[in-house]
Amino acid sequence: MFSPQTLAHPHSFIDMETTLVTENQTLTGIDYVWKMDPMTSADILYDLMNTKEDSPQWKKQAASVMANIIAQSYFSELNYQNKRQPFKLFPDTYRMTREGLQIVMSFRISLLHPVPLTGSTIELKTYEPTFFVSMTYNGKRAVHLSPPDVSRCRLIFTEAEPSDTLKDYALSLDTGDTPDDDLTLGRQFAQQITLHCPE
Repeated sequence: MFSPQTLAHPHSFIDMETTLVTENQTLTGIDYVWKMDPMTSADILYDLMNTKEDSPQWKKQAASVMANIIAQSYFSELNYQNKRQPFKLFPDTYRMTREGLQIVMSFRISLLHPVPLTGSTIELKTYEPTFFVSMTYNGKRAVHLSPPDVSRCRLIFTEAEPSDTLKDYALSLDTGDTPDDDLTLGRQFAQQITLHCPE
């Protein structure tokens, strides 16, 4: 799914847009839209340059990309009242589209157990653990809460604040280098979405 581009981590870049899906005052899942950088997209599109999006070959490649995402638990960590919540194994829906030179993966995932919104604090981080891939939101406007709960809950968007030492360490990593396992480098650079809903 991802390929090296330059020296230093990260090497691939994904712009994200996220909608927290709610129903009957519970959080049920997440809608993701991930736009990959042109170089990463080029690797995925290599054998699909003249292929239509409804063709079997395109759908096969989309399934392969989605399988890689599933294998990494959707690169997502969602906590409810400080307890990590599991997702269902397979997405509800997914599709791969092309925007110019970029691939866009759109998919919805459901929580294994929906969580109540009332009186809750919900935190979401999405990251690739080794920081080979940078996964970021272009500000708070890329994060949404589905109606009708958008008016009763407060969304807080927090930028990561890695230390200069950590930044230097990431820059020192070559394409083939793997950061220390206990560091979870990508998590240190991950933005956080926090959802606060009153009693």
